[in-house]
Amino acid sequence: MNLARSRIRVPANVTIRPARGADLKLLAQWNPSIDRVVEPTLRRQNAGDAAVLLALVEPWPVGHLLVDFVALARENAAHLWHMGVHDSVISRGIGSELIASAERMSAERGLRSSALEVETTNADALRLYQRLGYAIVGERDEFWPEPDERSELQGVGHRCWLLRKDISGARSSSDRRELSPWARSPSWCPRPELSPQLLAAVRQAHGIAWAGEPVDIGGSSNLNVRLRAAEGHAGHVLRVHRAWVTSDRLSAIHSVRRHLAERGLPVVEPLAARSGAGWIRVGENLAEVEPFVEGEDMDRSETLLAGISWLARLHAELSRIPLTSAAALAPTANHVGAQLVLPTARRAAAMIRSWASTADEKEVAASIENLAQAISLAEGPYAGQLPRQLVHGDFWDNNVLFCDDKVAAILDFDFMEERPRIDDLALVLYYACTAAVESHGTAGAPQPLAALLRAYADAASPPLSEAEQLDLPIAIARTCLHFTRHLAQRVSWEEQRQVVEANLSELAWGAAMIHDLERWQEAFAQ
Repeated sequence: MNLARSRIRVPANVTIRPARGADLKLLAQWNPSIDRVVEPTLRRQNAGDAAVLLALVEPWPVGHLLVDFVALARENAAHLWHMGVHDSVISRGIGSELIASAERMSAERGLRSSALEVETTNADALRLYQRLGYAIVGERDEFWPEPDERSELQGVGHRCWLLRKDISGARSSSDRRELSPWARSPSWCPRPELSPQLLAAVRQAHGIAWAGEPVDIGGSSNLNVRLRAAEGHAGHVLRVHRAWVTSDRLSAIHSVRRHLAERGLPVVEPLAARSGAGWIRVGENLAEVEPFVEGEDMDRSETLLAGISWLARLHAELSRIPLTSAAALAPTANHVGAQLVLPTARRAAAMIRSWASTADEKEVAASIENLAQAISLAEGPYAGQLPRQLVHGDFWDNNVLFCDDKVAAILDFDFMEERPRIDDLALVLYYACTAAVESHGTAGAPQPLAALLRAYADAASPPLSEAEQLDLPIAIARTCLHFTRHLAQRVSWEEQRQVVEANLSELAWGAAMIHDLERWQEAFAQ
């Protein structure tokens, strides 16, 4: 079916849901802006910062609307933009339903208004938005990329009305504490499940056998299954990725792992299937198999000192790998960058205030905003001075295995993306700081972390710059706010509250670090 040439009648069961990677090829048949607009927003959707809403007559997209939850977070507003409806279904109410869905989704994140723009010459669209409750609050020129006579994109100005609407009552009146089923990432993109069908597909594709029952060995994102072999062989691990991991993304991860292994780093490479491919597709999910490595997790002071030197070597090798779009951005993140920390914190605080029932909970929302503001101010002098490169993204615990006090394997590159290298280092020191604060208190924590920093610095190439050393304690404090990116992905307000409560102690010592920043910077000085 070529949708671009079809006239269709919309059935009553038009589906409105967040886009998936597989939808883009079909949407591209009539939307020419996939690469420059829709695909980047889809990557942000997985982190909870944005949404790509589609109206579908399955499997065909017939309408789309993008929602940005971060751009106007300071104003407690969602930004709705890039709405389109296929010519064959115009005036069937699809645009109105997309907007209503976006408003509910935004309200469920604690945002109180929605904003959009419309050209002053587009009277029909203006009437639609006004009928839906939007009011003109101003006008300005918007510059949109359009092809010139040489087919090169140029910014072209369009005079637009600015419209706003109060959406504070947009959540379902039947249950204000229940999120819509697709407003959270784990629901519409769940962790895969172990099944006989999955195991049969792996056995057929890879030609491997195993002894005993396969065991789910955990993992917050992927399904990881131990396939035990006969005595004398460690067996294999089957890793099944969530549907947000595309073939391009997994190919980029495999390319990086191969590069590192060729240069002598203890990185495990996947087993090729009988077809020669590095993975197979099972339904919507990609699955790979790799050798199982027995080892001790990197979570003790002795293993940390050795492991963090390997992180420096890893960074040096990763910095030599040319960046691709698939490698540079993880589909979901355990990290909040310097540029996003303030708008993300404001969004999280707004969500907390939407369900806060005590003065203490409201104070937590204020503490999150205050810490983010202090971090943003403290990091200002170092903006643009921190080298960015490809990093591991989750170099900790069972992702770094030791055997006989030596690193045996560096695993799990799912969070690999482009960041400042000190943000990757800060994640390790953040986890180490949690233990140091418990053992030594906030006042005594800098010393054990400074020893880890020296071990990293001794192996770093190029050496850490002065700006990196000074910014590092700020980056650690910023890591205390990484949980703010995940609140919107939780199933219920109760789960959001649990996430906040679990991070209260880190929030407190992150604020203490910023308050005593000079002492931390002195301790970290080489």
